[in-house]
Amino acid sequence: MRDWRDESNGALSDFIATQETYDSIWGGWREVARIDVRHGDAHIHRYNSRGNEPDAPRSLYPCASREDLEEANKIAESYLRDHWEENLRRWRVQ
Repeated sequence: MRDWRDESNGALSDFIATQETYDSIWGGWREVARIDVRHGDAHIHRYNSRGNEPDAPRSLYPCASREDLEEANKIAESYLRDHWEENLRRWRVQ
């Protein structure tokens, strides 16, 4: 999880939540899934073991306010934790 906060009031202004796995063949950490906020919503990018994103990002939560952004950040963390096995399996077979 990486987040950015407004220095004046500490409010969340942006975040990225990344799920990674160690790839012994490549000898490093590789992205499996990433949730970020762009274009008014939090959405998930899913990658395959070749580093490609075979499907379009899927929207998870609309972000029209700072409160929405805070909620989306919580959803992102839970989503990646709850879908870890599914995302990793998808990464391996694509």
